Amino acid sequence: MHRVRWRWGLSDGIGCSDTRHGKPTELMNYSLLQVPRSASELRCAIAARHRDRSDDRGHDAVARVLETCDLVVDPRDQAVAHHLLTVGFWEWWITKAIADCMRPGTTCVDLGANAGYFSALFCSLGAAAVIAVEPHPELVRRLRMTAARNGWPQLEVVPCAVADRSGKARLFVHGDDNLGGSALVPPDDPRPQGIDVPVRTLDEILGDRAPIQVMKIDCEGSEPAIWRGMQRVLANNPDMHVFAEISVNSATEPWLRDVEAAGYPLRVVADGGDLVPLPLARIHEKELWMGYFHQDSP
Repeated sequence: MHRVRWRWGLSDGIGCSDTRHGKPTELMNYSLLQVPRSASELRCAIAARHRDRSDDRGHDAVARVLETCDLVVDPRDQAVAHHLLTVGFWEWWITKAIADCMRPGTTCVDLGANAGYFSALFCSLGAAAVIAVEPHPELVRRLRMTAARNGWPQLEVVPCAVADRSGKARLFVHGDDNLGGSALVPPDDPRPQGIDVPVRTLDEILGDRAPIQVMKIDCEGSEPAIWRGMQRVLANNPDMHVFAEISVNSATEPWLRDVEAAGYPLRVVADGGDLVPLPLARIHEKELWMGYFHQDSP
């Protein structure tokens, strides 16, 4: 089982406050994720039940997540948004693993931001800068509303898809019931629910920005192309913690062999939030993993 080189203390919190509607609010204390999972989920669910409904308008609703953060979401979304509205968290094991690698005052990247849950996690743990990259126009609009509502000037929203070359692409949109499930498709794809979106490489978006502490990548199968287009970012950030969704298909093994060859041992996030080794030969045991890529110190 892999452990990062440092951990927050059980009493660690952020000794500053955020601003919501002009009023100071305390940032999330890391101890929320150090109690048993059932207890932290219960705390989030209680806060979610008491969410502020006064600003719900049409297809915009305000979810209370991680006890302290407001996210503007689409109440018609029966995937991520529904979970955020009803229980106030998303994928506890990944939340904990990312928080274990986080430090206040750092820069973090949320690639495939969706409703902005992991952007909120970064902001609530005191990130100095958070770059949220998302191609879907409605999700982009709500991300910007979320940043304004919470008073997060450090949250920068970049409206584009990401791949290994810049240009334009077709984004297949599942529908209002699963906005975050949208994915890039070939130009000749016959499915009608598509919109044209700009595409940039991560090297182009981030340039020489460093150091980056944590990067989360969840882009519905585009991860191998994204990796090819972020080589400068990787070179400039040798100690970056990368959490990347692994969709198992014909492109998976070649991509992961490249990852390992570059010095990143293949590990995944286990159900308890721990980071465990995964031999490449076992990758087909599941259709989906959350990978963890970090170059170990000598």
